[in-house]
Amino acid sequence: MLHLADLSGPTKPWEICEQWTERIMEEFYEEGDEEKMLGLDLGALNDRETVVVPKAQVGTVGRTPAACTTILSRTAQVPVT
Repeated sequence: MLHLADLSGPTKPWEICEQWTERIMEEFYEEGDEEKMLGLDLGALNDRETVVVPKAQVGTVGRTPAACTTILSRTAQVPVT
């Protein structure tokens, strides 16, 4: 499961946000390299040749936090405000 802390990059100063993004994307790309080597379908963010990072970030930051906090709220029985 994706940790909510992994999504905090955009809330940080630009230098930290940029470094965090590069590290996360490299992790995705390495996974994609392994998927290619094994002949598997690549994950949506794992192809270093086709992913457009800003577009990937908009999609991830736009949808994932809401889904994660909803699940967390239901699990912990804490209202999300």
